[in-house]
Amino acid sequence: MAAAGAMKAWNPAEFLIAIERYELVPGWLALGASFYVPWLEIAIAVGIWPRGFRRVATALAIGLGLVFVAFTWSAYWRGLDVKCGCFGAASDGGGVTAAVRASLFVAVGAAAYWSLCRQTRPN
Repeated sequence: MAAAGAMKAWNPAEFLIAIERYELVPGWLALGASFYVPWLEIAIAVGIWPRGFRRVATALAIGLGLVFVAFTWSAYWRGLDVKCGCFGAASDGGGVTAAVRASLFVAVGAAAYWSLCRQTRPN
């Protein structure tokens, strides 16, 4: 997540184009997301390390992942061929592969969150 965030933060204009290709949000929201989402991804990646922030960082990652899942499945169902934009110019194609992969990442994140919650639960 840190690498993906860093690549997007390095070139927010390229990430803006990727967001706009999904045709789901108005331009002002895409512009804001192109600047803030990369830094959120970097903050989440850093927040996973300290024990006190893991649940919050994992929950934020799941939330961000769910938004991305919605974007990728929506693009697939509407027949849009959109590169995910995850790693800037190095991003691979979209389609059902990207949608399934994003869904699996969210499922793994949800399992990690569930595990974190069970570990900190008092007996």
